Amino acid sequence: APKGVLRIYGRQASWDPSGTSIIYLANLGTEVHRLVPGGTDVILLKSYWEILDAVLSPDGKRLAYTRLATANNPEIYVMDLATKVSKRLTNNAAQDKHVSWSPDGTRLAFLSDRSGKYQVWSMNASTGGGLTQVTHVDDAEEPVWAH
Repeated sequence: APKGVLRIYGRQASWDPSGTSIIYLANLGTEVHRLVPGGTDVILLKSYWEILDAVLSPDGKRLAYTRLATANNPEIYVMDLATKVSKRLTNNAAQDKHVSWSPDGTRLAFLSDRSGKYQVWSMNASTGGGLTQVTHVDDAEEPVWAH
């Protein structure tokens, strides 16, 4: 925690790609923070709607996250950390969530029930195009890229 703070309440913590800070969800899932251990705690993103997950790109310049677009419809967004501009990459009635960056930062894998069952899908990380269903199983789990 930052100096003088005993603890931080958050969830889904993960190291940034450089290993120098921790990204986590706070404030009941409506904020994404970057914590430098023993140093600063900065809010990267605030939202009225709940943020379900967030992960930095391999180069640390973009934040992919899943946020509720309506009361029960999670969609995937990517925010440029320099400009703080977010782009919505999915837009449908399906549950799109659990986003994961490809090692080169060009694609995102995510879990979606758009085919009737939860499957892993991938798409272009900048445009949301090139949508590809990766798995064809009874019930897929959260995707993780192999290096």
